[in-house]
Amino acid sequence: MCKAPNGTEALKVSIEKRIENADKDPTFLMAPVKIVSSYKIFNLPAQKFESLVHSFFYERCLDIKIADKTGSYKKPKEWYIVPIRAVEQSIELIINNEIQNYKFDHLQNRIVNLIIKEWIKR
Repeated sequence: MCKAPNGTEALKVSIEKRIENADKDPTFLMAPVKIVSSYKIFNLPAQKFESLVHSFFYERCLDIKIADKTGSYKKPKEWYIVPIRAVEQSIELIINNEIQNYKFDHLQNRIVNLIIKEWIKR
């Protein structure tokens, strides 16, 4: 358990712990994982955060089936074909509670502002 800045207690699962057996887990494509960056996010449940990221990039979800150690095929839904900068920007938008004003344009391969886009249409 750890304490958030607002004093609430939260269960913290380290990134290192989650990926320690990545090479045996279809979620991680049965391959070692390298941590590129990490963020501390408060006042937002991890599942809600993950749901926002999945919804934001859903059009670019990697369509793949991976065999696990028993030969059963799994279809991980945690991988997206997007630029790392788009991931970083989406996290900033979630933290700043602005994600609802943007979308990932899978044709342009970038994040676009919906408010500006709507204003230009008028």
